[in-house]
Amino acid sequence: RTTLHRLAAILLLASTQATQAVTIDWDAAVDVVDARDVRNDGVLVEAVNAANRGTGEHVINGVVFGNSNALLNRPGFSGALTGASSGDSAYDALLDTFDYGNGSGLVSRLLGVDALTEGHEYIVQVWFNDQRLGGRSMRFGDGEGNTVDVNAGGAGLGQFAVGRFTADALAAGAGQTLTLDALGFRNAHVNGYQIRDMT
Repeated sequence: RTTLHRLAAILLLASTQATQAVTIDWDAAVDVVDARDVRNDGVLVEAVNAANRGTGEHVINGVVFGNSNALLNRPGFSGALTGASSGDSAYDALLDTFDYGNGSGLVSRLLGVDALTEGHEYIVQVWFNDQRLGGRSMRFGDGEGNTVDVNAGGAGLGQFAVGRFTADALAAGAGQTLTLDALGFRNAHVNGYQIRDMT
C-alpha cells in the first residue's frame, strides 16, 4: 500500500509539473511598420511563417522563417493583407498568411521543443494581422495568466508583441507554452512567431 501511495504521489507531481509553464513577461503590442520590426538580435532558435504556401524559406531582416501550415488545425489562409504592403515581399508573405482553427477556446502550443537551454533568456515574438477583419484581437499568453492582446488591424498591417522568458528544466525538455485565445470570434489565429536566445 505504501508503494502504491508513493507511486500515486509521484504521478501526481509529474502531471502537475507537466502543466506548468515558464512565465513570459510581455511588452505591449506594437503596430507593424516594416521589416525592421523583426528582431534579429541574439541567436535564432526557430522562426515560423504560418500557412505560407510559398516554397522554401523567407528571410526577413536577416531572420530565416520556415513555412508551416500545421500550427493550428485548419489548413491556413492567405489574403490577410488585402493589397496593403510593408514594402518587403518576405515580410508581406508572413503578414498575408495565418493558421487558424481549434475553436474559440484557449489553445496551447509548445514552441522551441528540444531547442531551449535551461537558464537561458529568450524572447518570443508573435504576429497577428487580418486586414479583412481589422477589429479582431488575439490574446497570447504563457499559460500562467500573463497575456498580451494583439490587434489584427493595428495601423493597417496588424500588430506584433514581444515577450521575455527564462527557460527552466521543464521548458528546456518540453518547450515553452504559448497560449492563443480568440477574443470574440470563432478560431485562434497566428501569422507567425520567432524565438531568439538572448543569453
